Amino acid sequence: MTALLDSLTELGQSDSFYDDLPDEALDQMLVELALVYSNPEADPELVQLTALAAAELELNTSNGGEVTDSVVTVAFSLLDGGDETDPDVGTIVSDVIESAFGGLDSEQFTDTLSSLQNAANAYEAFGDAITVETDENGDTVVDSPADVNVEAVAQDAVVAIAISEIVTAFEADNPGDTIDTQEELLAFTSAASDPDDEDYLASKATFDAAMDNLAANESFDNILLASGLSDLFSFGEEGV
Repeated sequence: MTALLDSLTELGQSDSFYDDLPDEALDQMLVELALVYSNPEADPELVQLTALAAAELELNTSNGGEVTDSVVTVAFSLLDGGDETDPDVGTIVSDVIESAFGGLDSEQFTDTLSSLQNAANAYEAFGDAITVETDENGDTVVDSPADVNVEAVAQDAVVAIAISEIVTAFEADNPGDTIDTQEELLAFTSAASDPDDEDYLASKATFDAAMDNLAANESFDNILLASGLSDLFSFGEEGV
C-alpha cells in the first residue's frame, strides 16, 4: 500500500496523469484504497493517507475538483461581501451551485455528483481517524498527519460532505426520486431559501435536516478542528 501511495504522490504531480488514467486502473486503485480506509483495524495514519488519496482520485478524475474550487471561491466571496446581515446559507448554496456546476451536461453532472459523494465518504474516513482529545489544561489537542495540509483538505471536504448531505437528505425525503441535473439541484436549494416558492416549506425542512446532519457529523467536525476552520463554518439550528 505504501508503494501505491508513493506512486500516486509522484504521478499526481503530472498535469496529464489524471486525464490519461484508464477507468479500469482508476477503479482498481479506488478498491485497493477503500479496503484500507474502511478497515476499522487499520493503522489510523494509513487510513488517513489512503482516504485522502482516494478523495483526490475521485475529484481529479472528474469535474469534482473544479466544483470544489469554484464553490470555495464563490462562498468566500459571498461571506466576505461586506453586507450588514449574514447571507442565508440556502442563498449561498444556490449561488455556488449555479456557478460551480454551470456548463455540465446531464451525464457530466451525474458523474461529478457521484464523485463528490464518493470523495465525501473518503473524507469522512479521514476525519474518523483523526484523534481529538482534551489535555490537562482543557485545551483541544488534535492528532493528524504532520505532512498533510489539513486546511486545504478541509476546504474540499466541506464542499464534498455538504453536497453529499444535501443529496442524501433530498433522496430520503423523496423516495424514488433523484437529483439528475444541475437545474434540479438548483430548484431544490432555491426553493429552500425562497418563502414565496410553492415548495418552500418542504424544501426548507429537507435542507435544514441536511444542515443538522452536517452539524452532527463528527468526522466532519474533526476535520474542521484539525484545520483550524471550526469558527468559520457553522451549520444546523444554531449555525449559519
